[in-house]
Amino acid sequence: MMINTRYHTYVQIPYQKPQTRLKDLNEAVVLKEKNDGDNDVYRNAAAKAIQSADIDRYSQGTFDLSLLVAGRNENSCFNGAMNGPSDVDYFHVDTTSQILSRRPVIVNMEMPKGADYDLTVYDSEGNQVGMAVTNEDGTKTLTIPCDWSSCRNFVIKISQHDPDESVEGRYKLTFSQGDMPEETVKWLERIKGAKIQDNPEGGSRPGAAAKEKYEAENEEGILRLHKKQFEELPEELKYRGTMSVSELLDLERNGKTLSEAERAYIAIYGNQKEIYRQESMKRKWGLEKELSEFLESAGLSKKSFEISLPSFGNPSVTGLSGEEKRAVEEYITAKRQDFQNVYLENSGETAAMTDYQYRLAGYVEECDRFLGNASGGRVSVEDLSIRRNTTGKMINEEIAGLPPKVASLVNGADNTGAFYDYKQMLYEILQYKEAHGKIPRYHINLSWNGDEITE
Repeated sequence: MMINTRYHTYVQIPYQKPQTRLKDLNEAVVLKEKNDGDNDVYRNAAAKAIQSADIDRYSQGTFDLSLLVAGRNENSCFNGAMNGPSDVDYFHVDTTSQILSRRPVIVNMEMPKGADYDLTVYDSEGNQVGMAVTNEDGTKTLTIPCDWSSCRNFVIKISQHDPDESVEGRYKLTFSQGDMPEETVKWLERIKGAKIQDNPEGGSRPGAAAKEKYEAENEEGILRLHKKQFEELPEELKYRGTMSVSELLDLERNGKTLSEAERAYIAIYGNQKEIYRQESMKRKWGLEKELSEFLESAGLSKKSFEISLPSFGNPSVTGLSGEEKRAVEEYITAKRQDFQNVYLENSGETAAMTDYQYRLAGYVEECDRFLGNASGGRVSVEDLSIRRNTTGKMINEEIAGLPPKVASLVNGADNTGAFYDYKQMLYEILQYKEAHGKIPRYHINLSWNGDEITE
């Protein structure tokens, strides 16, 4: 962004999505799961706080899966893994590149032998807008409905179909484009040779009439899709009861085991935001059960203590001492991501954050670990600032306070460099600090009272 003043032209470096570093969309892009724990949290993907994918050719990366949508190389793919019966992977997909063509995005999933993973896509409001179907070769195919959905940002969810018969292993996702809708083809033919901006429905900013039309199409499309999905269920899986999704989830929270038909009904008609609250509670209960069993085996079943998870460094425990403290800290270190996810999913602090603040807090965690490793724990995001130097009528920016070993690498990184992601994240964090006077961050402090984990 360039702002003209009376004396200077101020140049501000805007945040850009990390995937812009690759300019050649014909190049094969191979993404891989970066940290299996990061992508267990639905809001991480929904708010784009922690992009849980890495790229093979770079040592660092905060990629989501959007690059695979825009890419044109059939060898591009994402490699992830299911690491247990309760493992769930969530990924953000930006389909802005599909706005003009309105082509649906086809996602194909290869799975390990004997595995049955569910592949589902939700829009930004949490509505289920696509469930994968099984192909004859054992793969599954999902359609992201860019042809009728008014949404640009989707969340893909991958989970075990039946946790009681789970299979661990790696899966592979590939992306391709479907056919352009007939009405879009006709529209492009009509405006051929004309300026797109003269058409009220053209370009990336449609007029009010077009926006209203797309939203109506989206609502109709969701209703049509859900009806079709329900009708295609085997008769024994068609729920004929009168309870709503919310009422069924309340029954499950109170200990009732739902039938397969009830679960199929929730999968089709349930909003992911509501379903996720139930899933996160189950994961919390599972972690509490594991912690309780560990403490009992260590002779600490009646003990209570406090847990602190700093963004850099090992977890610490207060309320215990000596060998007891060491044993519990080692256990929490091994299960650190699980404890952090319980905080992210249940904390009043994160619930009060806007999606933008939540995303920045995720960047702070990422950057604090990077800075801590580069400085031996002496530098954090709080120590940094944006330094501006005037040259003639230009004001140049750089990040001040970086550890000496990475200062020039970060400040000099361009969009093909390994440190470019950190440069972009740090600028966004520090610009927020300048505007608001503080940095959004997680304060992960948990308590164990002998029965449950509380904030």
